Amino acid sequence: MLLKTYMRKIIFIVGIFVIYFCIASMVEADIVVSNQAKVCRDIICENSEIINFNISENDSFFIDKEKGLSGKVWGGGLGWITFNPSDGGVSFADDTTGLLKGTALSETSGVINFSVTGQKVIVDPTTGEWNGWAWASGPYGGWIKFDCNDPSSCVRTTWRNESEVENSMTLVKKESEKGPSSISIFFKRIKEIFITIINNFFNSFENLFDGTKYLTLNTRDIMSYSF
Repeated sequence: MLLKTYMRKIIFIVGIFVIYFCIASMVEADIVVSNQAKVCRDIICENSEIINFNISENDSFFIDKEKGLSGKVWGGGLGWITFNPSDGGVSFADDTTGLLKGTALSETSGVINFSVTGQKVIVDPTTGEWNGWAWASGPYGGWIKFDCNDPSSCVRTTWRNESEVENSMTLVKKESEKGPSSISIFFKRIKEIFITIINNFFNSFENLFDGTKYLTLNTRDIMSYSF
């Protein structure tokens, strides 16, 4: 009876443990960005191509306020995408807003236009987040989506406009004076609960071991007495 009671406790704790990690994984999936853009070949953007802005095996990727963008990123079917080809290049149309202009070059599909009529791509001067649509021509082309509201197409680089950064830091300071956010408090509480669960688990395991040891010795004594 004692063994069954401890087994139920352990199963219950392990169940909570598994549920916690499932919830934590779902929350993390909602907030983690992958630093990639998507090439959409249809309206709903199914089977999209991925452009990986973390890849820098050939050349590092740089953003300069005056010279514009340089270096390469990997675009799957688009191959290496060069932002400063000899014929073309991507630079700022307006560095105060982060608006881009010009063309990059895909090694397999040709020109990628960052200033399509009716569309635009902006590198946010305070966060470094990219937003908007560019057009990739050629057989592997399509609309390139930049949108950090969608974690699967979020590109966030380190470039900042200096004047905007100063204003942004002032805003951050004011926000920090308000105290910790509800999200940070929530995760702190979750961490405390998780630590409590782990401690309870090991305590229950120790109690189970002691209970099993007691049951074994008691059973041996009873059997010895019977004989």
